[in-house]
Amino acid sequence: NFYAKKIISESLFTSSLDDNRANINNQYFGNYNNIFKIGKKISLKTNIYYLNDKIISTQNATNINYINDQNIATSDNLNIEKKPTLYKGDLELKVNTSNKSLLQYKLNIFQENITTPTIGIKNNSINFQTDLSSKNFYFKNNLLFTQKLSENKALQLSFIQSTNSTPQEFLINPSILNSTTSKDKQISNFKKNYLFAYASLLGSSKKTRYNITIGGIINSNPFNSSLTNIDSQTIINNSQNDITFNQKSLYLFNSISVLLGNIKLTPSFKINLGSQNLLNNLGSTISKKENITFEPNLSFKYKVNDISAIISSINYNVNPLSEEHSFSNPILVNNRVLQTNTPSLELQKALNFSTFYIINNLYKQFQLNVGLNYNQNKGNFFSNVDIQNNNTFINYFYLNENSNNLNLNFLIEKYMPNLESTIRFKSNYTISNYKNIVNNSELRNNENKLFSSEIFMKTAFDIIINFENVFQYNQNISQSNNNQNLKNYLINNTFKIIIKPSKKWFVLFLSDYFIPNTTNKSEDYLFLDTTLRYKPKNKIFDFSLVAKNILNKNTFTQIQTSDYSISTFQNNLLSRCIMMNITYNF
Repeated sequence: NFYAKKIISESLFTSSLDDNRANINNQYFGNYNNIFKIGKKISLKTNIYYLNDKIISTQNATNINYINDQNIATSDNLNIEKKPTLYKGDLELKVNTSNKSLLQYKLNIFQENITTPTIGIKNNSINFQTDLSSKNFYFKNNLLFTQKLSENKALQLSFIQSTNSTPQEFLINPSILNSTTSKDKQISNFKKNYLFAYASLLGSSKKTRYNITIGGIINSNPFNSSLTNIDSQTIINNSQNDITFNQKSLYLFNSISVLLGNIKLTPSFKINLGSQNLLNNLGSTISKKENITFEPNLSFKYKVNDISAIISSINYNVNPLSEEHSFSNPILVNNRVLQTNTPSLELQKALNFSTFYIINNLYKQFQLNVGLNYNQNKGNFFSNVDIQNNNTFINYFYLNENSNNLNLNFLIEKYMPNLESTIRFKSNYTISNYKNIVNNSELRNNENKLFSSEIFMKTAFDIIINFENVFQYNQNISQSNNNQNLKNYLINNTFKIIIKPSKKWFVLFLSDYFIPNTTNKSEDYLFLDTTLRYKPKNKIFDFSLVAKNILNKNTFTQIQTSDYSISTFQNNLLSRCIMMNITYNF
């Protein structure tokens, strides 16, 4: 709610591997926090945070797009250097204004600066350079006053004010729109000013609790952008945006929880009077929309016994759509993608149902979770994607259509005394249905199925050696209009040998084995690590010797499928290294 959007894409460094393998960086980090007691009624908590980093990554992204009985292959080879700097400060003040009242004030402020120069080759033939500069300034005040009216009643008053600005400048050479020019500059600046105030009456009795809240929100989102040809110092036609997207709402929320034996029933509702307006400052056109909405919700909890319960809820929510789709003229968001929108002030209606059965027996060290979650959204922004060899054009447009998601999850964990081991099995199955348009096709109905499972086992032998193993299997299948399925299957197994000859010594041997795509087993990865740690009796010092990536694997590949493409992403890794760590505790 408080953060402005970044429209131009930041370079991502995502990997199935942990940062100890994939993050090649040079970081300076500092953090200081303290709590001050000022008299008997005042306390002050402070925090200061600083981060400076330089992240280096070599990436190869290949996409095979299956569109209208044609295959369009694209690739990007990138050498990226990302330099973020972050300054952050937090303050929290608490004042007991009386024996029955408390005043709390919180201040959050940060400034983030990121520069990302990139050298790349597009489709193995076109050399290009980009330079992205992103800034992010955030300031938030939060004032909360609580007055105890009686033993079972309290009144809370809150006021929140925040501002967030995210200016960005993106340079690309050569231009992706005009091969005769050398360089383009994309400017984007989103800002969010947010005001939120509410008053809540809270109360309880032996079998009931209630919350009555009246609140109001004012949300202003000015945005401007332009795409300029640097050679001619001219703005490219129809590339300017200068808009202000405003949202206001006044709402009443009421919730009551009732205990009926082993049953806890919590009905609630929200009545919202909202207005939206979208002002185009270039064309002086204004779009307005006002709505009154009613949002009922119900949650149910049945306590089967002291260790198990059934929890269910059904929620109906009506929300305005995100401001990131409020501009209409194109923005260059990376080295090949231009994004536009067809703005709309319609509301999204969301229905969510969930139910869970939970057992948590600490005495027998047994845990069981079985759950189902279903959500349906009516009305949303869908994508119209036009994929070409060198460029991709995406337009987001509103449709009053349904998209839905069904999620089933299961977890069981048990300590087996006879085996002196803990065994855990968990799985997750998700089916998503959504719509889009690809390369001037008809509106497509898409289905994505994602299945993941994990088997975990850890021994607790009363000897110096123990073992731990985690086996993971992931399956992703996407389909559009009952056409050919696009599939991927991934396997990962992590095995540890843990040796503790004494309280002073600890030895770990670890192996990580990955198959990113089981249909092509020639691409598999085995990582070996070892750790030796010594902790003296006084526990002031701690010494460790760590060997990482002993087999010296240089790259790692990930594969993802969508309704129209199979994407292969490869990034470089930290090479073989040995590290000596010395820790001093005081």
